[in-house]
Amino acid sequence: HGQSWELQNNRFSPPNEVYQILKSPDGSIYAFLSGTRTVMISQDLGKTWQADRRFEKISSLGPMVFDEQGYFIFGGTVEGVYGIYRTTNLMQFEHITQNGPTDVQALYSPVGGVIVATFARSGVYITYDYGLNWINITSNLEFDISNRGYKINSIFVDDQGRIFLARLYDGINRTNSMAVSVDDPKLSQIEAFSFSPNPTVFGINIQLNESVMIHNPTLVISNALGQIILRKKVVATSDAIDLKLIPKGIYYLSLTTEKGAIRTEKIIKL
Repeated sequence: HGQSWELQNNRFSPPNEVYQILKSPDGSIYAFLSGTRTVMISQDLGKTWQADRRFEKISSLGPMVFDEQGYFIFGGTVEGVYGIYRTTNLMQFEHITQNGPTDVQALYSPVGGVIVATFARSGVYITYDYGLNWINITSNLEFDISNRGYKINSIFVDDQGRIFLARLYDGINRTNSMAVSVDDPKLSQIEAFSFSPNPTVFGINIQLNESVMIHNPTLVISNALGQIILRKKVVATSDAIDLKLIPKGIYYLSLTTEKGAIRTEKIIKL
């Protein structure tokens, strides 16, 4: 409990400052060195280190995390394109912010597939499907981050689904519990709802699974920028949403509950 410490390594050659340490699911420890693209790896709890040259394929490296599925997820630049990426072998990289913002400041993965990230100009987003869909939850946070000149340095999600944000000059802020659905994987895997038609001209008809109703569901439609267009409390397993007045384009229909957002689907409005 911190009463005694053992020095594992006191310098790298050439000497560099370590700005982040991560442990991968296989037990390896990675030390990211400040001011260099070199990343050191240790497989004996830090007693010996060697350079992992695979990271040199990444031309810039920002916030990063290993998730429980073995993915290395990071914000950075690969082949000249900046965004959030995931990889298992540091050779093939999947760009997972093609449907979301790219100016990432901090990120965290509480469970496999779920990523919470903060972005410089657009706030806090959640994805439950490795970046296929991103949901902007900034408007639901309990503090004002409209002045985004203040960088969010770190983000963390605890086992109650609370988001903790360490923001430059402002200290640490947190949401209430269940801001992120992390404790009920069965709920997120069920066929929560279905809807038709899609594409649509006038609107959609929605059918919800009865098992969702006990969790106080709400339907949210947002645009490609994450801005909420419509929010509707669900009181029955059958419902309809009128879309005649919104412009043509691509939108996202999310089902949220007291457990958090559990499913998101794309809508094409003709």
